[in-house]
Amino acid sequence: MKIRPYCGQDYVWNVRLETAPEFAFRMCFECDSVWREGEDVSDQQGANFEQYMTDLSLSADWKRLEKVSPVPA
Repeated sequence: MKIRPYCGQDYVWNVRLETAPEFAFRMCFECDSVWREGEDVSDQQGANFEQYMTDLSLSADWKRLEKVSPVPA
């Protein structure tokens, strides 16, 4: 499984919103970093969870997150 490039403390997960599964992305739950579809999981790209949700005009509700699978290394 891929370790988070910024914090190095947790795995990166494929995630989706339970109430809106069309919003799928990758996320580190330790430092709240998010990578959109098509972005490389690196320390050169990504956003934080709150900003990602704001960009989608959605509230940053942690209860809506569903871990789908770990991102392979």
